Amino acid sequence: MKTTDVDTRFFVQLWQDEQGQDLVEYALIVSAVGLATVAVVGEISGAIVEVYSAMAHSIRSIIENLCHR
Repeated sequence: MKTTDVDTRFFVQLWQDEQGQDLVEYALIVSAVGLATVAVVGEISGAIVEVYSAMAHSIRSIIENLCHR
């Protein structure tokens, strides 16, 4: 038996074997959801920082105006 026959048979069996396939699919789904979450949180965090910065600036202005009366 040639080495290529053994290799071919191994890869055919590996391709047809579905044991553990669900685990791999779940891992791919979890990694895709994780990447999407990281991307969305990165975008949202910038917007949240801008909102809080604007609020802090407004509060600071109100306090300064009250103190200068």
